Amino acid sequence: MTVSDVNRTNVFLGLAQTRQIQASQGVKRAMVALKEAIGLGPEVCLDIPLEPLPQPVACPDRNEMIALALARRGFLIQVGLFAQIVCLEVEAQGTSLHRKVQTFAAGADIHSRPVVQGTSNSEYRPGAVPPEMPIQLVGSRAERMQHAQSLHTRALALVEVTRNLITLEVEDAVLRWQEAAEQARQAQQAVTAGDKLSRALNRDFVAGQNVKVEEVVNAWVLASQAQSQYNEFLYRQLLALLDLERATGRGFCAGLFGVTVLAASPAPAEVSGTR
Repeated sequence: MTVSDVNRTNVFLGLAQTRQIQASQGVKRAMVALKEAIGLGPEVCLDIPLEPLPQPVACPDRNEMIALALARRGFLIQVGLFAQIVCLEVEAQGTSLHRKVQTFAAGADIHSRPVVQGTSNSEYRPGAVPPEMPIQLVGSRAERMQHAQSLHTRALALVEVTRNLITLEVEDAVLRWQEAAEQARQAQQAVTAGDKLSRALNRDFVAGQNVKVEEVVNAWVLASQAQSQYNEFLYRQLLALLDLERATGRGFCAGLFGVTVLAASPAPAEVSGTR
């Protein structure tokens, strides 16, 4: 070994330590963000087991996932009920001879739930169609009924668009799972080969054979890169499975891991009522 070898190793060690600091702080920030996202206060302790990423065993079927999503998604049920109500509105408009007749939208907010906004950047995602119904219709009875009928046609199209978007969401998650699962399988083979190579070179170097220290370091770096890629592909595979759970309304359960929530005692200021 030379002084250059030691200095090079110290550089690698320093860079690795900076990444450790970044990872440690990132875990804390992610935990705080997770607590806020699920509605927990700062006095609650969220205990997540410090375990390696679980190995998924679920193998989702595309047709089964689509059927579960179409049967369990609440938004699809809502737009279906909306179409039925609009159909009744057509009949309701035929019961009055007034020039102005209020619709059911006058007593309900049909836009209380925002629709999904579309994106068209590197990841294309079409947006949902918002429901439409004015608070009143103006005109003769025939004109009002014709207008309500056109709104009913739009409501039926909204149901069809919603079905297509849910199907697209499920198919995208299934394809991402298939891609990540195949990549993880290939990366796992690379991890095994890299670990075997690094251990063999390290053993030969310790035994005093004609092996340079650069070869040993490069082999360990290569093995670490392979392990990092495997972790990334496994992470994407788990995300795709969780997306399928959400898209199917928990009709599909990947059975990955659990989270334990421990409630802490309230702060003294809150107990005494000083705030």
